Amino acid sequence: MLRVLTSRLPGRGEIGSVYAVILFFLFGWVTIIFFWKFPAWLYYANLGEVAIFYLYTAATEALEGLVYLAAILLLSAVLPASWFKDKFTVRGTIAALALPAWLLLVQYFIAYHEFGRGPAVLAATLISGGLAALWMWLSMKYIALERMARLLAERTPVFLYVYIPIAIISLTILLVRNLG
Repeated sequence: MLRVLTSRLPGRGEIGSVYAVILFFLFGWVTIIFFWKFPAWLYYANLGEVAIFYLYTAATEALEGLVYLAAILLLSAVLPASWFKDKFTVRGTIAALALPAWLLLVQYFIAYHEFGRGPAVLAATLISGGLAALWMWLSMKYIALERMARLLAERTPVFLYVYIPIAIISLTILLVRNLG
């Protein structure tokens, strides 16, 4: 059973590339939000407490990225190999971009257009899912669109050298702080 499951999954390098894309956008967005709120936090928290805020955020984003990666790997295991596994780097990258886009669209619709949660989720799903499906379909026809996704997947793994240590340090400090 385990052998069948592992045969349905892509290689470690491809998985790492897609995880790097996920973390690149999650950590990038969280860093923007962190620096946007940083001056306000200094009014009521000292620098050590602000650092703890960032540690919680970094740990959360690393774990959230693993959940996204697990969802993409589940798609790879369930769908036929010709649909997803054979082009995992390209299609996984596109799916990895659709997930944060979906979250941002839901937040945008709720905050700025006063949608209810249901319509916001539906609109974000239609837009991000539709654009991702369109990009996946067009990437089969036009090599330039496939190359764009592959280029992003090839360039972002360098950020893992920063994000993974930050996540490990964050999780370690938070575990020691909360369990000790």
